[in-house]
Amino acid sequence: MEKFRVAVIGAGIAGLAAAYRCIENGERNVVVLEADAVAGGLSRSISDGGFIFDLGPHQIHTPYEEVILFLQRLLAADLLVEKKRASQKFLGREINYPLCFNDVLFKLPPAVSFATFLSYLRQQLAGLFGKGEPTNFAEWVIHNFGQKLYDVYFGPYTTKVWGVPPTQMTASSAAERIAVPSLLDVLLNAISHRFLRFGKHHNLPHSPYQRIFHYPRRGSGQLADLMAERIVNGGGRILCHQPVSRLQSGAESMRIECGSGYELSAEQVVSTIPIDRLQLMLEGSPRQNPRLELRYRSLILFFLKVAKARVMPYHWIYFPDRDCIFQRASEFTNFSEAMAPAGKTGICLEIPCDYQDGVWKMDPAALFARVMGDAQRQNYLNSEWVEGFRIVRERHAYPLYELGCEKKLARIKEYLGSFPRLQSVGRQGEFRYINVDDALLTGFAAADRLRAITPLVLPLTCLARTPSARILS
Repeated sequence: MEKFRVAVIGAGIAGLAAAYRCIENGERNVVVLEADAVAGGLSRSISDGGFIFDLGPHQIHTPYEEVILFLQRLLAADLLVEKKRASQKFLGREINYPLCFNDVLFKLPPAVSFATFLSYLRQQLAGLFGKGEPTNFAEWVIHNFGQKLYDVYFGPYTTKVWGVPPTQMTASSAAERIAVPSLLDVLLNAISHRFLRFGKHHNLPHSPYQRIFHYPRRGSGQLADLMAERIVNGGGRILCHQPVSRLQSGAESMRIECGSGYELSAEQVVSTIPIDRLQLMLEGSPRQNPRLELRYRSLILFFLKVAKARVMPYHWIYFPDRDCIFQRASEFTNFSEAMAPAGKTGICLEIPCDYQDGVWKMDPAALFARVMGDAQRQNYLNSEWVEGFRIVRERHAYPLYELGCEKKLARIKEYLGSFPRLQSVGRQGEFRYINVDDALLTGFAAADRLRAITPLVLPLTCLARTPSARILS
């Protein structure tokens, strides 16, 4: 059995960041275990006939200077800076995403606009008499935007994306994910930027006030590939096709078993796989395993090779209409011209679903027909432009913030806390809807905690490129 100082489970951005920082901190004896054939996780890219498709894509907007400096060092001239361009198709109209004041006032049907503001005023008057804090997603939206905008916009779109009624989702998820805190804030910003009072909302990934983002020239997978290359060059190992099936805690190390039959031990383990799955794999704690399940929303990535230089001028377009099977379209050549052959563009349509439901199991030809039918009804794409397609399914795409999930998560974390040699980090590992910048930081922090636990004595490893670098699969 091979022995390592550090084992990282999962080669997504958080896992790669943890291994990268371990190498940077001087630890050579580190291994990354990845169930898939390649590193990158949800931030990997797929190359297909000159097209590069991201599972996303993953634009990087961050207020953290540490992240920007890291990206600049790693990507150098391949780190692009883009001005955000986003839109949405709503009620047969093309409007800004997120909604802006002018959209509500002038672009929506007059009856909807009038009812929206009347509903908001009615809600604010009712709030003067106090109804307590919102207890779910729906109440938060109604409190901040009024009943009408919830009925025609937030409610249907939220149900489409998450697959459950907003009344069954936490209020905190609305506060975190909706880029604009209230209809009043939209109005104040329309009057003057001096009235901004958005706090953290200003830096949310989909905030209308976030104007620029960073992006690797050859897709988000380029970031993962470079990190993986530097890890291997620095003395670490990345083993693909190694899904972890069991972890057993011992006095001096943790024993790890993979579905392939490979076994190893590690003094410290950093896991980035779904935290509830990790919980079920663990053995060796004096505490009783709570064996709780957390739910994730699944996603089908429908990639299209389009024989046009450009379909739309936007990076992404949202489709709130519940009758449209996809929720968002991303056009990759608007992010970087290197993402498709000259005169062509690549598009990703994101289809929300639940694992093993009817959409998940839909035949590719039937799914293509449904997708193109909806795209044409939305006046977005014509099937004759498409010269090929590809489908990728992701089971654990987004943590689903259902009511009660916080208590379940707290119990799971309490149980994991009984394993002193284990950390669970990243989007799946923390059950948090975080983005690339936070995934990087959680991985870096995990590695730095290991350094504090067991100070490293090795010299700083050089991360320069060497011809011997390879990832084992």
